[in-house]
Amino acid sequence: MRKKTTERVRKHLQKCAHKQMTTTYSELMERFDLTTREIRPVLQQLVDEDGTHMLVSIVRSKQTNRPSSGYFDSLTKSSEADYKKMTKKAFKRWS
Repeated sequence: MRKKTTERVRKHLQKCAHKQMTTTYSELMERFDLTTREIRPVLQQLVDEDGTHMLVSIVRSKQTNRPSSGYFDSLTKSSEADYKKMTKKAFKRWS
């Protein structure tokens, strides 16, 4: 099930990036009927498959308009810590 959900989330995030829009964790959880415990592994799977944080950089907290601490905890490349730069790259890639 998680693989299928991950692919659905990937397609949604690619559409958001194409429209140059960010989204929120709560919007993703509601849209895909995910709990807080379920959203993180889905996003981590995207990072693992893509080898980059580019696509997940467009997912933000409603309160801070920044990625959650999980985004930063799972960084594999220090250059990806700049989520604004990663967001611009995502917008460019999927535009």
